Amino acid sequence: MQDLVARGLLLWDKLHGTFDLHPVVRGYVLDMLGGEARAYSGKYVANYFSALGAPAYQDAVCLKDLADPIQLVQVLNLMGATTEAWRVLRDDLRHALRRLEFYDELLALIKPLFPNGWHASSTLTDDPGLVASLAGIALMRMGRLDEAVEQDRFAIRDAVKHGLSPNLCINLRTYSIILNQLNDLPGRDRVLALAERVAMAIQDEAQVLRCAMVSVMYLTNDSRLAKARVRFDTAIEGASALIETDRQLEAQVLGTKVRLLFRETKLTADELDSAVVRVRVLGRRFWERALHVVAGEWHQSRHCHEKAIDAFSGAIAMARVVSLLDTDAEARRGLSLVQVGRIQEARDAALKAEEAPPHDALATLYLALGEREAALKHAHKGFLAACANGVCHIRHWWLEECRAVLKALNEPEPVLPPFDPAKHQPFPWEADIHRMLAEHAAKQAKDA
Repeated sequence: MQDLVARGLLLWDKLHGTFDLHPVVRGYVLDMLGGEARAYSGKYVANYFSALGAPAYQDAVCLKDLADPIQLVQVLNLMGATTEAWRVLRDDLRHALRRLEFYDELLALIKPLFPNGWHASSTLTDDPGLVASLAGIALMRMGRLDEAVEQDRFAIRDAVKHGLSPNLCINLRTYSIILNQLNDLPGRDRVLALAERVAMAIQDEAQVLRCAMVSVMYLTNDSRLAKARVRFDTAIEGASALIETDRQLEAQVLGTKVRLLFRETKLTADELDSAVVRVRVLGRRFWERALHVVAGEWHQSRHCHEKAIDAFSGAIAMARVVSLLDTDAEARRGLSLVQVGRIQEARDAALKAEEAPPHDALATLYLALGEREAALKHAHKGFLAACANGVCHIRHWWLEECRAVLKALNEPEPVLPPFDPAKHQPFPWEADIHRMLAEHAAKQAKDA
């Protein structure tokens, strides 16, 4: 034991009288144990953590607050008791991990349920739809869109088997968000409209409002601001009681409102600061990060570049803590760094942003840095990406930013492709959902 301590493989806390094994030692010991030995030893560890009771999930702010239930799930997985592990994870623990954006840890905990990888459905649970939905959301947030698409498709197909439900609405809405990130705007809008119809059919007011907020965000990002404003005001009218009882929904409404106000050029410092503080109190990291980005863009638009740098830095730091990338914030921070003369830091920011390039922001940054070829490359790519679905479906802000860079470089704009409906065929489950909605409407009319 003294030799292990001296080599740093056995950690001894003399003050508290506790020992801890180095991860390499732990791994070696586990590898040496057979399945039967793991199960025998694991049950004692599992019983220990089970007896500790559940933490205050709603108040958790870091992984340490969730350490005991996480270790319980890990032990059960190591024992081969994946069904029991999922039962521990599926309720409050999964919600806490999602709220705090610990997607890496979440995927590690459910990975044993996917022996064939993230492109296949789970075969080791009686709840494959919910597991696929959870995996899809985590993969999407980590930017692993190809795998996220597969999991959400499994989740939708499973939900369809059980009829109209909140789960079907959630899965459709998630799929719409994935399609948005994949730049399929016609498919995105069609799937979101279907999700909203499901929510209205089952009279789930919270799901209807969530769909409306996603729709407002799409409209805002596409510069259809008048329609976005009407949609937002109509959606929240009379919904204050519902919003106040749902922390996630309140954060979503606040984040959507601030983004819309910013694009309308009506955002004030008080409204922005109040929203950031409130979302932090609500403990919704995703929306807090999003508001830091809006704050950075707002300060940038007012030429307050030191404040913009601080805001973007806050968003980047929050992302890095949970192993996420925010390359748009990296690039936009770089632009403000150029404005205050911190050129080398701006070049470093551009390199970081290249890991998952936001072409519009990088085009502007490289233009400011005087790097013509890089600016032109990203302006062309961003321009074409903004119009990926043809002239009828464009991302306005992307397009305008890339257009401005091309104009500054005296370069012609690429020719926009026409919209091709043939590239946007119905999804395999779409007809089934339309049929269920029609049957539900007919039954409602008959009962009335």
